Amino acid sequence: MRCPLLALTAWAAFCLTATACGQTGPTSGDREGEPVHRLEEALQAILSHASSAPNRRLLEDAAIKAMLRALDDPHASYHPQGGNQGAALAPAPSIPSALEGWGRNAQGDWQHLLTLDSGKRAAYLRLTAFSSGVGDAFRQQLRMARQQRATCLCLDLRDNAGGLVDEAVAVCDTLLDAGLIVTAVTCDAQPHAWRATPNSRTDVEFASWPVVVLANRFSASASEIVAACLQDHGRAELVGERTWGKATVQRFLELPSGGNLQLTVGKYQRPSGEPIDRVGVEPTLNNSLALTQDELKTLMRHRRDHLSNASSQKLLRVDRQLSLALARLNATLVEGNPKHQRGIESPSPPAVKGKLKRQRGIASPSPPATPPSTGSNR
Repeated sequence: MRCPLLALTAWAAFCLTATACGQTGPTSGDREGEPVHRLEEALQAILSHASSAPNRRLLEDAAIKAMLRALDDPHASYHPQGGNQGAALAPAPSIPSALEGWGRNAQGDWQHLLTLDSGKRAAYLRLTAFSSGVGDAFRQQLRMARQQRATCLCLDLRDNAGGLVDEAVAVCDTLLDAGLIVTAVTCDAQPHAWRATPNSRTDVEFASWPVVVLANRFSASASEIVAACLQDHGRAELVGERTWGKATVQRFLELPSGGNLQLTVGKYQRPSGEPIDRVGVEPTLNNSLALTQDELKTLMRHRRDHLSNASSQKLLRVDRQLSLALARLNATLVEGNPKHQRGIESPSPPAVKGKLKRQRGIASPSPPATPPSTGSNR
């Protein structure tokens, strides 16, 4: 008898996940002697005896979706043949729209410099996605900011849902001279580690620039890889909220009979070996700050209405998270650029005397129920 799509799909999905993770293949369930084709038997029984006239294809699709729900994988999905197979692959923004400044000048160009209380200049780079080429554009923009006498960086990853892992690695590589960036641990291969390479002589100073990373509850995936890496290496303070907590290795599997599966086959680990997925990345101690709903609306309105000929002073009045980030940068420059490692002494904002321990801080509010959109390699 010809094996139907349901049995083929069940067998293929199990082999692609369980076998690769060390099992020997379908074992016929938990009970000895249980037939491996019981899904086919159930399907035939329903088709033969159900009082209604069931649609075979609909039953098969429902069975596949039920199997995915049993995986405890919130990112697993099935896209039937003829369905919206690209639903989980929203196109990443192009480079110009993914790399932004804090506002535009009269000519419409992004402005990337902000002046600190000490009079020193900070480069401000807002990455809205890790699309192809962003890593190179990030490095080039830092070079331009350096030419304009910037000596530190505010990297804004708020609302960045992720993108290509290689682009996140490139951003980290610019700000590190050596060390582990991230490790992918999958069930079907040896762990893969990305490591920083020494910067060229012209860019070596970027590995010692003071850095503050802005993140919030909608910063996910590749954004979390960057935040966790820079935090673990003591290269940056993290200001804002606990990040989303999605750092999974996902694979899209085309089914011979049509449709495709999206499965999580592994997870990313931060340099310390700790997980990111379902945990997120915490702000540095005393840097946890969530904007109210009214503040978020005001900030979004400011970005929409004042991108042309924008005022940095007005922006700082409506963006308390950015104000705190710049205060941390200013204090670091004034007090000598210490390492921002968790658990060591480092500077407090200008308004507070004394020193504070740099640790991951208290948890921010739990993320909302609806996740941000994701793309491939996120």
